[in-house]
Amino acid sequence: MSATGGRARAGALIAEGPALLLSVPLWVWWACWRGAYPATVWVPGLAYLALVAVLLAVLVPRPPLRGARAVALAGILALAAWSSLSLLWADEKGFAWEGAGRTWLAAAAFALPTLWPPTRRALLGGAAAFPVAVACGMVAGLLPALADATGLSEGRLQAPTGYANATGALCVMGALPALVLCARRERAPGLRVALLALAGALAGAALLTQSRGAVAAAAAGLLIAFAIGPGRVRLLLPTALVAVGVALAAPTILAVRRAALDGRGAPALDDAALALALLAAGLALAGAAYVVLDRRTAVSPRVSRGLSWAAGAACALALVGGVTVFVVAEGDPVAWAQGRWDSFKHAHYTALDRADTRFTGDLGSNRYDYWRVSLDLFASHPVLGTGAENFAAPYLERRRVPKAPLYAHSVWFGTLGGLGLPGILALLAFVGGALAGLGLAMRRAAVSERAVLAAAGLPLVALLVHGSADWLSPFGALVVPAVGLAAAAGGPAGGAFATRGATPRGRAGSALLAGVLVVVAVATLPVYVSSRLTESAFAVSRRDPDAALADLRRAQDWNPLAGVPAIAEGLVALRAGRPGPARTAFAAAVRRDPSSWFARLELGLLDVRAGQRVAGLAQLGEAVARNPRDPIARRVRRQARAARPPDPARVAREVLGAPA
Repeated sequence: MSATGGRARAGALIAEGPALLLSVPLWVWWACWRGAYPATVWVPGLAYLALVAVLLAVLVPRPPLRGARAVALAGILALAAWSSLSLLWADEKGFAWEGAGRTWLAAAAFALPTLWPPTRRALLGGAAAFPVAVACGMVAGLLPALADATGLSEGRLQAPTGYANATGALCVMGALPALVLCARRERAPGLRVALLALAGALAGAALLTQSRGAVAAAAAGLLIAFAIGPGRVRLLLPTALVAVGVALAAPTILAVRRAALDGRGAPALDDAALALALLAAGLALAGAAYVVLDRRTAVSPRVSRGLSWAAGAACALALVGGVTVFVVAEGDPVAWAQGRWDSFKHAHYTALDRADTRFTGDLGSNRYDYWRVSLDLFASHPVLGTGAENFAAPYLERRRVPKAPLYAHSVWFGTLGGLGLPGILALLAFVGGALAGLGLAMRRAAVSERAVLAAAGLPLVALLVHGSADWLSPFGALVVPAVGLAAAAGGPAGGAFATRGATPRGRAGSALLAGVLVVVAVATLPVYVSSRLTESAFAVSRRDPDAALADLRRAQDWNPLAGVPAIAEGLVALRAGRPGPARTAFAAAVRRDPSSWFARLELGLLDVRAGQRVAGLAQLGEAVARNPRDPIARRVRRQARAARPPDPARVAREVLGAPA
């Protein structure tokens, strides 16, 4: 096929689903670059989607919207609007501003394919493109780690998202649709072979992250794929091929953690990368043979149904057998469950972090304490909540473990504590409507189309399962493809430009949504500029502190609600030996974010050392009250009361874990 013909076919495909397929460049970029967690990455994506919304509203009529999809869209738009309103009562308004922007990003990603659903051919293109985007991200993450294995944290691969569990989730979310699509005979042979290889490589790469949540999400996704997807027998063989390949590569991959903890991470990671490459190559060869045999083997519908029921019965028998073996091995299942509950409530992170593998550790991970505090926050603020992404400060006041998370490690508990009853109801409406829309689409679709719908819906299922016990919602690389594919899969069978029934009222609604997204994108521009200036300031702070301080002052001008740029200015001033400007900066941080215990700690120390003892001790007392379990804060206050205030710069390095 000529290059001109290829471009024409690609253009025709995009024309059948622009609301979905025009997001694919974002998927690739964000999978390769920090998971779209920083504002410097996700804000341009929000602006891009707002522009797409404007073009669609102007150029393309849309079919009527009703039923479960309308409920889901109303839910996510209400969640975004309520997140924006939480700026009015949140203590850390800068965090709330960013949290609201991220929610609007998810709303835009869901709204566009909901209002302008793609054809089934375009949906297949999106579902197949997502594993490719994830594979690009994993290559981009592995290459720097191979060049410098010190990038492994606790023996776990962090890149490309910067958080091991998010990277594991990304791999699983890409592997599931690849596995489902490669099992279907109607797909092109080359595509099936490539997707099988990608499914195995991504599943293997997920093991490098040592993410237990990713394993749980993979298991849940597979169970649902077998339960609702067409052709269990067809899915069984590719699943078995991937499982065998990953099992063969697993010892080499899992050995990276132990080797990294012992200071030998580089050669072990090289071996793991080679194992992943061999896994992909081996599955490509096996997939080619499988595709050839599959295309030459004809099975009657009656036999196929019988084999499908037999496969289901075999899975059920295997489940019963597994439960029986477990009961025989463990004895009393009630005692076992009680032991796991006790393990969950009482974290043993020190032992877990030093174990050869995290997959055999106990369930303790401090999440019990995070969720306990979330419920406490909901009880204290049942209607308003504490504000979008305003979990960190109130958690420090109530915590029982020596951790300081930014998020509640659960989309449900985080929403409950941060946005109260209206927020959790809006989230439930969105999730319930999206899943119901997928279910209805599966029921109405032809058998040949159901695999595509299942493949498009599984990333959202995996994200919800994993995100129920982790902080994944701030990563645009996970959320945007998952909600976009699910929205597209829940559309009408006719697909995108089945514009019969389009009305002027529909055009007005489209224009209103596009206008809102443009306003939100413009409103988040100051967050982008401020974050960009803050990042550039830290990059030059050691060699040119004056330039860094100037950038940080500009960052504060751009984002007058956030305390982070002011804290950053104080830290740079301390490092440069300028206590006066540091005190001014920390005072500004306290005004912007009264909940910041760290800014109060540094401000109090600087006041005491400047002779303002009463004001300084008051700030130190407030810092301890806002973080009562922190040993550094309590010790600094004792030293200041004894007229022995320590060096603020040294205290800052100690708190932040920076080298002396």
